[in-house]
Amino acid sequence: MNLPDIETEEFAEFVGAMLGDGNLGIYKTKAGNKIKFQHRIKITVNSVDDIEYAYYLSDLMFSLFEIKPKFYFKKKERAVDVQILNKELVKFLTVVAGMELAPKYKRAVIPGYLLNNELELSVLRGLFDTDGCVVITNNNDTTYPRLEIKVIRSPMRNQITDILRRNGFRFILSPNDHRARQIRIQLNGLDELRRWMHLVGFSNEKHQNKATKYLNTREIKIIA
Repeated sequence: MNLPDIETEEFAEFVGAMLGDGNLGIYKTKAGNKIKFQHRIKITVNSVDDIEYAYYLSDLMFSLFEIKPKFYFKKKERAVDVQILNKELVKFLTVVAGMELAPKYKRAVIPGYLLNNELELSVLRGLFDTDGCVVITNNNDTTYPRLEIKVIRSPMRNQITDILRRNGFRFILSPNDHRARQIRIQLNGLDELRRWMHLVGFSNEKHQNKATKYLNTREIKIIA
């Protein structure tokens, strides 16, 4: 096992992915009459639309930790878990890297060393790649892009909106209530999509292809 430098873009992106659809936990299991504890690092993605991204995450985790994750397909849920079971790695991620154990509600937080620098954009990329979506709507034959992500009530909620503000993004919150269990953050319009592509980008090919296709179509229309 390798313990990586935590102040890198790759590690920041991993943290973002974990904050999105990841799970960092210690779970009690029973083997016969013995009680054991399972130390788990897991990221869940769609097994149909995001399978290439699942392989990307596997490669990213292996590059960081020199441990090859295992894939666990959940056919009924059309999902796949990219998972590592390792006690020392869970300890490293919590004690050294400052990540919180599950559940995320009221607890999830972006470690301070990944904020107020270029690494915070890599956190955004990992978070959005796992838990966000690119939406192209059609309003009276006019297409309109939207980036959105749902975030549970937790310290990272305000951290995410602070990152967006610091980097010049315009967004709306729904509902705009800090007491809500979950809010939707939306970045609407062409300018926000262009800014995202320039500053943050995607590692998830599904999002990348959808955004690029829209932008290319838009540029063709402008030239015409």
